[in-house]
Amino acid sequence: FNNELFLFYFLPVLMILYYIPGNRFRNFLLMAAGLIFYGYGERKFIFILTVSMLINYLLGIMIEKMSAKKQKKIWLTAGIIFNTGILFGFKYLNFSFEILNDLFDDRFPVTDIALPLGISFYTFQVISYLVDIYRKDCPAEKNVVNAFLYFSFFPQLIAGPILRYKNLAKEIRLRHESAELF
Repeated sequence: FNNELFLFYFLPVLMILYYIPGNRFRNFLLMAAGLIFYGYGERKFIFILTVSMLINYLLGIMIEKMSAKKQKKIWLTAGIIFNTGILFGFKYLNFSFEILNDLFDDRFPVTDIALPLGISFYTFQVISYLVDIYRKDCPAEKNVVNAFLYFSFFPQLIAGPILRYKNLAKEIRLRHESAELF
């Protein structure tokens, strides 16, 4: 956020495009900005982020769609396993292998796995989205752009805080803007 490219190019261009009078594509613009922002810092992980966003979008819809609580719980559990599996794979797999190697004389391969930016914040934020839907605190977002905007919102994507979807859904769908609020 304190990089010259961000401060003098990315942010001003984004703001100019965002505030073009009559711009009806603001959420798409912010979603794209989130992906560009993340891709600039972690180009090699943008595919994983995008696939994860798509899967979590679909999981949210499936959780909401199920009528039986048991079915909802199955989809929520699948979402939690999927998301924590990604987090574990990137953040804790090598650590686990190192411990096992200490116990069992180097039988497990330890690799140099790079850690995607903000993976912990992202993981817990998408899990909170799925839990909000499961608890019926908010409906699943049917608009893929709005869902992806929530998942990839660049001001907090890599450093938090974890934002609950139930608290942001209204702002994503319909924002009230003024010079005073700006």
